[in-house]
Amino acid sequence: MIGRVFGQYRIDALIGHGGMGAVYRATDTKLGRPVAMKVLHPHLAGDPALVERFRNEARIQAKLTHPHIVAVYDFVQEGDVCAIVMEYVEGATFDKLLADHHGPLPVDRIIELFVPLLGALDFAHRQGVIHRDLKPSNLILQQLGGSHAPKIMDFGIARALGDAKRMTATGARMGTLYYMSPEQCRGERDITHLSDVYSIAATIYELCAGRPPFESDSDYELMQAVISQTPRRLRELNPAAPQWLEAALMQAMAKDPAYRFSSAGEFAQALKHTAVTPPPPIYPRPEILTKPLIVSPRPNPPSPPNPVNKTLIAIGVGLAVVLLIVVLVVVLRGKKPEQNEVNATPNSPLAPTTASTSTTEITDFASISASSTKPDSHDRTGSVTYSPWNLVDKRPDTCWEENAPGDGVGEWVRFDFRNEVSLKRIDVLPGYDKFVDDRMQDRWPLNNRLRRARFEFSDGSTRYQDYLDEKRLQELRLDPPIRTRWVRMIIEACYRGRADDTSIGEVRFFQ
Repeated sequence: MIGRVFGQYRIDALIGHGGMGAVYRATDTKLGRPVAMKVLHPHLAGDPALVERFRNEARIQAKLTHPHIVAVYDFVQEGDVCAIVMEYVEGATFDKLLADHHGPLPVDRIIELFVPLLGALDFAHRQGVIHRDLKPSNLILQQLGGSHAPKIMDFGIARALGDAKRMTATGARMGTLYYMSPEQCRGERDITHLSDVYSIAATIYELCAGRPPFESDSDYELMQAVISQTPRRLRELNPAAPQWLEAALMQAMAKDPAYRFSSAGEFAQALKHTAVTPPPPIYPRPEILTKPLIVSPRPNPPSPPNPVNKTLIAIGVGLAVVLLIVVLVVVLRGKKPEQNEVNATPNSPLAPTTASTSTTEITDFASISASSTKPDSHDRTGSVTYSPWNLVDKRPDTCWEENAPGDGVGEWVRFDFRNEVSLKRIDVLPGYDKFVDDRMQDRWPLNNRLRRARFEFSDGSTRYQDYLDEKRLQELRLDPPIRTRWVRMIIEACYRGRADDTSIGEVRFFQ
């Protein structure tokens, strides 16, 4: 192959090869510039389906003109040779960077590399293109004199959103297992741009931890881990990793795509946060599972208003308002107090933030355990003050207080239910309010209070919640409900008090 000429391109040297073809360094004889040529293996060039898939890769990547995406210049088909002509990038792929570094890369270096890559990925998604195979070997660091530019390459199994022509068999799993999203591992047909968000987060995790989120010698076990298990905490593998980065990666790798960042651009913004400003909380976004991230065309200008239609609309709105008032009066007259609010007065810290409907509080637990707890002591009434069981006793004057060195970030408490439950809501009093004892009124600012929590469930899913520094129950709604046998609540961030220990007053669960 070396020395052969195809059209205006002369093959100069082999760069590398894979299952479908080989990549060569070549020269564009007309423009006198180096290029890279990705050549399909001759024995595959006779398969029309593979050739069409190869041509589709060229079409997709050719419309992605971005400084951090490897550019495609041409597609060549001559005899038994099919080739994509691309920008020649001299540099090292990210898997080689990791191998040469012999361990995790510095966090500031990772952020410097991935913020522009996420911007490029966001650009591709807005052009309607999903990569579907993001991994360290498909990211390259181009050397430009004394500077470097990270780039995304190899859109070999990418798909244009909304393209009715499928280049792969229905249900085929396309991607590399270590970095594939849970929905890819399940073989789901309609993969969204959020799958790329997961894959690039898994890549960042490996560069920061020195190993991928999940490992196994068995492909089946690896897929099951991706689908149902929680990755090992990043800071256990790399203590230098900041808490906010760990939280951002856990959000980006959420099992449910609705709880990931809504776009690669939003993920990039989270990576710019500092330890002082935690990443934004996760909120369910079910609409992004069905609506691809494509820029909508400009709508047609509205027609001039019709005076007759405006009069009819005004009459209709007036009737609707009257009907709504009648319905509200009927409903409010027949409303009975909630069973879960019987013991809560309006001014009590245990008063719920909003009225709850169609929920039942869970009061029976098989066990409650914690990573650490302060040795039990007693208040003047004889109640045990610091046990994790105090989180469910409906008393804000008792609490669970962790007793680990430092501010308590990373400490956890786990609640095991008697049976599997369909959890709809979790309410938390984020501090310790000794309101029944006049002498201890200032207890709230004394200890650290919960600012951000991560909730893990037995189905492998994860949720995050931010809390205000206020003496009231604050709720996390789970929509749709999560079926789980247990919940583990981990302290992600706290409001600093005068003491080191973090205290949490109450946690309530509703099904």
